[in-house]
Amino acid sequence: MNFPNPFARAKKPASPFPEAELRKWYIDSGLSPEVYAAKRGHLVGCFSLDEYSYADTELQNWIYRFAEIYRSPELLDDCRKRYLTPGEYREAVESTEI
Repeated sequence: MNFPNPFARAKKPASPFPEAELRKWYIDSGLSPEVYAAKRGHLVGCFSLDEYSYADTELQNWIYRFAEIYRSPELLDDCRKRYLTPGEYREAVESTEI
């Protein structure tokens, strides 16, 4: 399934080296964007990888979907409730409270 980038505009192509590294970090983690957002989203300070286009469409779709979830408090909370234990959920929410 291709996820449209909600911030669609002309994208700069990512260079091949970072693409390979990003694939290791995200796709090869074995986590879907939803699970990654739930388990690690609270550790991400900012995210701008969706400002690029990628030759690897699987990577591009993963990044665009993660960005969509990461920027939506409702989607992020839904993912947390679905994929985290009550203790993990509490920790994620508490770590992002100001």
